[in-house]
Order: sequence, then C-alpha cells, then structure tokens
Amino acid sequence: MRRLRVRKSLWISTVAMILGSMLITAPRPASANSSFNVQLATTQVTVDNVSDYPDARVGFLVQMADRGMGTTDPSHNNVAGEMQSGDRVVVTHYGIYWLDIVRRGGLLSGMWALVPSISTGADFQYVANANQWSPNEFLPGADGSNARIYDTGQGVNVLGTGGNDGSCIKGKGTFIIKNSFNCGIANSHAHVSFSSSVAGYEHLYTLSGTLYQEGTRHNTQMTDSYGNTANIDFTLTYRLRDYTDPNYDYGACCGPEAERVRVEVTLKPSRAIHLGTLVVAGNSDPGTIPYPYRKVNYSNTLRHGYGCNGGDFPPGTTATLCEGAPNATNWISEGNSLPQTLSQGNFVTEQQSSVTGSVTDREITYLLPYSSAYRLPERIDHIWNAGLGVSSMDVDYFNNEEAFVPNGGSLTLGFDLQMQPHP
Repeated sequence: MRRLRVRKSLWISTVAMILGSMLITAPRPASANSSFNVQLATTQVTVDNVSDYPDARVGFLVQMADRGMGTTDPSHNNVAGEMQSGDRVVVTHYGIYWLDIVRRGGLLSGMWALVPSISTGADFQYVANANQWSPNEFLPGADGSNARIYDTGQGVNVLGTGGNDGSCIKGKGTFIIKNSFNCGIANSHAHVSFSSSVAGYEHLYTLSGTLYQEGTRHNTQMTDSYGNTANIDFTLTYRLRDYTDPNYDYGACCGPEAERVRVEVTLKPSRAIHLGTLVVAGNSDPGTIPYPYRKVNYSNTLRHGYGCNGGDFPPGTTATLCEGAPNATNWISEGNSLPQTLSQGNFVTEQQSSVTGSVTDREITYLLPYSSAYRLPERIDHIWNAGLGVSSMDVDYFNNEEAFVPNGGSLTLGFDLQMQPHP
C-alpha cells in the first residue's frame, strides 16, 4: 500500500430468511445490555446489543450486514462476508459497528445505519436494492475480496522524522497495527489485547499493543532523524453510547450523543522521539467495486483542492471530488499547520455521488469534540487516487511536520463519527 509516496500522507487505508431463533444462541449476561453469538455462513461472531431492539432482529441484521460484503443479494445468497470469529460487533440504537479484531487489530471496518421499525423493531436505514443489500459504509460494495484487498493492518499509521513510507530500512518505515513477513505487505495477524467495559452511558471497547514496522516480522523499534529510538505502544478505544443516553454533547444542531461513536488513539513511546506523520484512516473504497464513488459534501471550515480539485472551497459549500488524470492524486484538504489545529466543533461530511435510488443521502460525518484533552487533527482529507483506484477519508494529526513526544509522554487523539446527516 504505497500511498504516502504520492500525497505525502498515509491512509488506507469494511441470510437466508429463517427464524432468528434458529441462528442465534441464547443471550448471556455481559457488559452490554445483552451479548450473544450470531451464526454467519461459515463462522460465528460475538454481538453486543446496546440498543432496545430485540436480540433476534439484531442477529438477523448482523447476518445480512456480513453477507452484504460478499453479495448484493443477501436475502437469497448465504455467503461468507468479512467478519470472523474473534471479532466484535456492537449494535446501538443508530447503527451496527464491526470491530475487525482478528485481521486489523480492532480497527472499525464496518458501519451500517439503523432506524426503528414498528413492524420489525429495526431496519437498515439505507438499502440499495430489493434484496435487503445495505452496503458497508466503510467498505461498500459486494466484491468478496474487497476487505481482503485492504487487509493491511493500517488505520493508525506513524512515521518518525526522517522516515519514508515503504522503506525496508529498520526503524525508518511506516509503523502500523500489524506485523509482516514481506517488505511492504502487512500479511499476518495483529497482536493486540482486547477488553470491554461500561462507564455510565458509554460502552468502551479498548485494544492495545505495540506498533510494528510495515514489511517486517518483528521490528517494533522506530528511529527518528536525531538518532532517538523507541517502541510505540498504542491504545485504541471506541466509545459507543447506550440507547438511554439523553445527552446532546454538540447541542441540538447535531443530534443526540448516542448517534456517534468516539474514536480515541493514544500513542506512548518507550523513550523520547520525534514523530513526523500520524494519520488515522477512516475508510477505503477500491474503485472497481459496483458502487458509486464518495464525494466530500459539506464542511463548516475552509477546504483547498489539489490536483484536478484545485482552488478553495469556502465554508458551507459542497465540494465534489474529481477523478482526474490516470495515476494522479487529487484530494480536498482542510489544512492547518502545527502547532495550530482545526478548531473544536469543526466537522466534515461525506456523501455518495448522486445515483438513482435511495442511497443518495448516505452520509458519514467526522466531528471534533468541543471540549476535550485530545490533540485535535491538523486536517481532514478526502482523497481520490486514480492510479490506485481508491478513495479514502483520512484524519491527519501531523503530516511531514514534527511533533516531539518527551520521555514519559504520550499523544492522545480523538474525534467523533456519525452516520446521520449533519448539519
């Protein structure tokens, strides 16, 4: 995944109609409102239901979501999607969230919006056809190899100062949540610890481990341009809210707090070190999938276009991402330079390109917490790379700049993500 070479950043880079009671084991006490195993085509996955929807309906929707990553006709084709035993699926009042633990160290690889239904209890908010196909918001499409193509362990991508993406020199490449046997390919499972807990209305899912240099099997030691070396431990936390949460943390403009999932990343070096790039990648769509490309739809802050997206886009306007020339990289950036960052309360939304049907209003919104101790992003980018055939949304905390983490220090990053239209 040689993406930083082009744009100087890193990114990634998501049932048969029989009775749910025949497919789902009996609920058992857990940290969620209920927790149970759901039988998929070839495996089982653990589901935490923190909504008030019936467990049988929740289990059925999870089955359909997984199948939808392998077929556009999940109602009739009992095929395996991308979820694996050992992953965790969390269902809130507003969506299904797939934590891809086995392959990608717990990264959020799938989201499906839900809405209440009088007849069934809950339905997918966005259905693309008559066969109940609700595409994964993060890895849309029905290509069965879709998620595997981008099974790189990326999602939290870190370079020390003086490092280069793709470098096989020890300590100088990209550090990610995964190790590898081959230079440039992260093709082995991530090594992480996983735990879950409840704090008030929040259901916390925490993964932790050590970043590995991409393209190495064992190297965890980063070297910066000053000769400092350090291992980088990470903690990745998702905060999902219980359906009973009455709070409006962004005010009435943005819906209830329970609509969102908060993503938190903490990096803790073993020694003082200078970091040059850090990106948390949101999603990645291969351009060959039978589904429309995404576009940046709206933002409340100034954006600048690059490549065929040249020019500024004022706050409150729609900016459409263009494809441009072959092998060109084009992106729309909300850029600031360190030490300044995007202001708290800023947001950017993305939306599918206009097509005929009911999927034209599907949106994902990234919001920056109004009040927190997090380092806020430097920018939020939406990128289209015609050569790689991929579009992506990236949250950049610093990019080819320099952030010094002192001995004993750490960096804590955070943003909110929601699937409801905003504003």
